[in-house]
Amino acid sequence: MGEIVKIEESYWIAQPNGVQSHVRVVPDTKIQSRVKVGDSVAAQVRSNGEAEAVLKIDPPKVRELPVPDSSLKEMR
Repeated sequence: MGEIVKIEESYWIAQPNGVQSHVRVVPDTKIQSRVKVGDSVAAQVRSNGEAEAVLKIDPPKVRELPVPDSSLKEMR
């Protein structure tokens, strides 16, 4: 899982720890939707570096937290 950094004949994917992986996309690679640089993806990669599947991941939705009616100081 990571972010697409570069697309040429293959994909360069930056993982959350900063390591970049080179993934070759071949004609039988399953791609759910078109990806572009900056997209978050998950890739299933064979031992030879070819992508079995590439899946675009939507960013998580930010959930707003409600503001409490009173503060801790007011509760004491």
